[in-house]
Parts: sequence; structure tokens; C-alpha cells
Amino acid sequence: MKININYDLLDRIATAKTGMRLMNKNRANLFSMCLTFPLIVLTEKNILDILKRIVSLSAINYSLGFSMDLLFSSMNKDLAKKWLENLAIMLKDIDVNTTGDLLLDSYKYKTEYEIKRNEKNLPILEQRKYIMVPTEDTNGEVSLLQEHIVGTGDYSLSYGSPKKVLKLVPNTI
Repeated sequence: MKININYDLLDRIATAKTGMRLMNKNRANLFSMCLTFPLIVLTEKNILDILKRIVSLSAINYSLGFSMDLLFSSMNKDLAKKWLENLAIMLKDIDVNTTGDLLLDSYKYKTEYEIKRNEKNLPILEQRKYIMVPTEDTNGEVSLLQEHIVGTGDYSLSYGSPKKVLKLVPNTI
């Protein structure tokens, strides 16, 4: 059974710890640069002036984004912790007995990428993150698999651990 969510678990954990939202800030800066780049190229004729304007606008974007994150960091932390509490309730449906506080100690131990084809036969990149999640059970930890098609906002969580690949070695006896 899979749990469908619309966020990266590790990004949400980092937000709950620090209050900073790195993924959203990078997307916003990229979007604003895509909007302003054509205007800069049309108004400036010299390549050096174009580069100066791009660097200065990038610095302004990043500093504004950073100051907004600092301003709202406590609110971001609280909101991310509530998301993790809700996720802990959903994880109980697949028999993962954890809490939002325990989820803060989760860590990624392996990431895999695979190129697949979608229903329109177009190539897509699938990301699989293996995350070790602490539990309240006696076994202590459980491995979860987070699957994500790169470029979408859809993530799924389920039980999973990486497959071990056995290699043949020559006999030295």
C-alpha cells in the first residue's frame, strides 16, 4: 500500500528543523529570473551590462527570499511540524508506528534514479529515495521508499529497501 503526498519528506523535515524552505525559494528565484531575463536583454545592448544586471537582480532576489524566510521561519516550522504529525497518522495505516517528533530524526540512506516511459511513451525520470524512519516499536527503525517523478509534485511513500546486487567473484582457493 502506498501513501500519496504532495511534498518531499526530507524537505519537509528540513523545514520543520530550520524554518527555511529551500525548494520553494529556488523555484521562485528561477521563475523571477525567467521573467526578467528577456527584459534585461531587450533594454541592455552591452553583454557586460547584461551580466551586471542579472547578477544584481539575482542578489536582490536571494536576499529578499532569505529575509522573508527569516521573517516567517517560526511559522514555517510550526506548519511543517503539523504536516509531519498528519503524515505520522497516515503512516499508521501502513503499520509504521511513528510520531511527528520521531520523523524529525529520519534520514536518507540511498537515492536511485531510473528512466522510464509514461503512457504516451515519453521518457520520464523516476527518483527513489530510501529513508530510514524511527518508530516506537521494538525494532526501532523501518525503511520507507519515497517515489517521485522528477518535475511533478506527486510523491508516494511505502515500505521498501534497496535490492542487493550479488556479484560473482573468482575463487582464490
